[in-house]
Amino acid sequence: MNTEQQITLSQMLIARERRAQKQQELLRFLEDSARFFGCQFIMATHSPFLLSMRGAKIYDMDEEVVDVKRWSELANVRAYYTFFKEHEKEFW
Repeated sequence: MNTEQQITLSQMLIARERRAQKQQELLRFLEDSARFFGCQFIMATHSPFLLSMRGAKIYDMDEEVVDVKRWSELANVRAYYTFFKEHEKEFW
């Protein structure tokens, strides 16, 4: 890997970290807006951060018959969970 590729990879990793932080900031804003101002939102996302919004009614559009699920029951969230659970020791 040359220096230019390393810089690009580093920039991409930093951008992903910032994106996760921004999603968490957006989650707090949305929750506060719903709680204090009665706002309602319609969103399409795969972000586990946004899917975890308190009080969210989540329609799983990936099912043959659209179903309401908790965020922790969604296939993409379960895939993240399983991946990080399998690599848990690497974080300590």
